[in-house]
Amino acid sequence: MKLIVILILLFPLSFSIFFDSPINDISSHNVGVASSLSFYSSFTGNGESSVENPVSYANLTLELASSMVDGSILSGNQNYVIFSRNARYSSGGEYTEDGICQGRFLTEFKDKVFEGSVILTFHNNTVTIPINSGGNNYVLVPNSFSFEDSDGADNLTVTIQGSFHFTYAREDYNSVLDSEGTTCGSVFSEYDKIYEIPFYNSKNFTVSGRKYINLLIAPVTGEQWYHNNHFDNLVLSSRKFYLADVLLNGVPINSRRLKTFEINTSNGLQSIYTLNYNDSSNFTVSEYSVKTTPISIEVSNDSFAYIYAINSTYPAILGDNNLTLVLYDYFGNIIEINRTIRSNAVSAYGSLTDAGASSYVRKSAPFYYSDYEMIGGLGTIILIIFVLYSVRIFRN
Repeated sequence: MKLIVILILLFPLSFSIFFDSPINDISSHNVGVASSLSFYSSFTGNGESSVENPVSYANLTLELASSMVDGSILSGNQNYVIFSRNARYSSGGEYTEDGICQGRFLTEFKDKVFEGSVILTFHNNTVTIPINSGGNNYVLVPNSFSFEDSDGADNLTVTIQGSFHFTYAREDYNSVLDSEGTTCGSVFSEYDKIYEIPFYNSKNFTVSGRKYINLLIAPVTGEQWYHNNHFDNLVLSSRKFYLADVLLNGVPINSRRLKTFEINTSNGLQSIYTLNYNDSSNFTVSEYSVKTTPISIEVSNDSFAYIYAINSTYPAILGDNNLTLVLYDYFGNIIEINRTIRSNAVSAYGSLTDAGASSYVRKSAPFYYSDYEMIGGLGTIILIIFVLYSVRIFRN
């Protein structure tokens, strides 16, 4: 036990954290590894099988899509579905029957092959791709699917099915009693026997789309008081983002990270997963997994699985400013949303402003005291009459 503790201290467990998506290096790696995913093993004798059941198991297993993050693939990205071959079977042996006349059977493994298909279904479209033991351990996801229509939560369903065929050479020495039941006789036969082992496996992959809608929440009119400058957005999206930046006139002023990435490796295949990131930035980005169909603001009636509320402020600068919201998705792509927002000073009496002389002023109606002098004098006379009248009533 002490040795284990010492080893842990000397060689601490470590794993790599990526601040940007490593997706570009994953796909080619996984396709290259696919050819090694044949996990066949054999055994001798009858310890794990019988003469009639020489195969312990045989199947094809769907592993992953070559380029995915958190089990999701992106519309428009080339992708392969990768599978592994798995089987354990007897290499042959000698088997003896129990009973008065003990028959003897010799088996010898000769060959194994499989045939089947990979069936891909998205929405109402299905594509079937034949596979066999002489081919690759992957199939290319066809571009005939309308992945761009995904709301970000729709699934690509992949099914792999078919059969293995194991061929064995058989020598049967059947021993049977004669008609009198006193002598065992032997009947010899030699032939090939094929054992069929069916396989079936199914997996879902979420499809991330590329559509999004941006709504400017504040200032909704594109104009605001320069002492309260906001750049608040609502983004409806069919894919997820891990980082958001805001630029003011081309200069970065705010950044908020939602996720980092890690790579998990199994059988040589690499999968990318996201990790929550605790960002202390005052720039707020909130993610909501809520399916939305904004019928009133979009002609095509698209649905979106994710909503991002993004609220940013910036310094008190007068004039027209170019604000840019940059969103980074899980697959290494960038969305830029550009707005020109005017920041004005406020004014009073039509001439005075809270920022001094400026061409960026929200105008107000002029106010002249001289226009109200007569009204002011008449009001004073009425007030005096009202007070005198009130005093008279009180005395009476």
